[in-house]
Amino acid sequence: MNDYDREELDADPAGTMVTRRYLSIGFVGLGAIGSAVARHLLASGHKVTVWARRPSALSDFAARGGIVASSLSEIGEADIIISVVFDDDATREVVLGPAGFIHAMRPGSIHVAMETISPALSRELYDSHTARGQHYLAAPVFGRPEAAEAGQLGIMCSGGKDVYVIVAPILAFAGTPRWVGPQAEQAMLVKLIGNHMILTMGELLGETFAFLRAGGISGAESKAALLDDLIPTVLAGYAQRMADQPETSRPAASRIGRKDNALVLDVAERMNIDLPLARLIAGL
Repeated sequence: MNDYDREELDADPAGTMVTRRYLSIGFVGLGAIGSAVARHLLASGHKVTVWARRPSALSDFAARGGIVASSLSEIGEADIIISVVFDDDATREVVLGPAGFIHAMRPGSIHVAMETISPALSRELYDSHTARGQHYLAAPVFGRPEAAEAGQLGIMCSGGKDVYVIVAPILAFAGTPRWVGPQAEQAMLVKLIGNHMILTMGELLGETFAFLRAGGISGAESKAALLDDLIPTVLAGYAQRMADQPETSRPAASRIGRKDNALVLDVAERMNIDLPLARLIAGL
């Protein structure tokens, strides 16, 4: 790995004295999540150099004591480069494009991709960095901008475990890093299916409250009965069995599941409530 800028004796959040390594960090992307993460890193004492398209974001960061890069090549000179951009196209441009920072990275330096991208591009980034003697860690995040501001992001990481060990203390300033596997694609798989869960659960919650309100049950009562009790017990039990026993059947495929889903659809029709998920399950 590259030489670190310096080491100092410092206190961790619990007050324990630790030797902290301070790095030069290049940061690409100052959207709602990226700006918060970059500010956490700057406040932690690291040397942070940023690049972004929005001049207003750059001026705000410079006012806080950060360094503004004039080009992506300047970003590539850092020990660790963190990207938090929008999608595959933006990632490919800032990393692999003609002016991308990969061309300026030194052997041994690390690129950490905190954006959500396709598993295929994550593997391509890993292979491209490896071919140049560089390192890559996939690290997409769960959490809204307010979670980023509070340093409470969930950070899914995959790639070399030795690289993760180096980067995890830095990511910890922005949230809780978790290593999910050695393959570059794996963190993106976790993030994508996690987003699918969020979208599905959001739709399910909407159907749930619409169904119960039509039956005269208040939102507060239904939340207490279903979310506060059902999720930590019944649903957690299903999740544990499915994690431990891959052959576990999905509940919707059971006779009881189909019978009860049919009853829900019958009641919903009588109350003139549309339940797309229930209709979908009926057709499985």
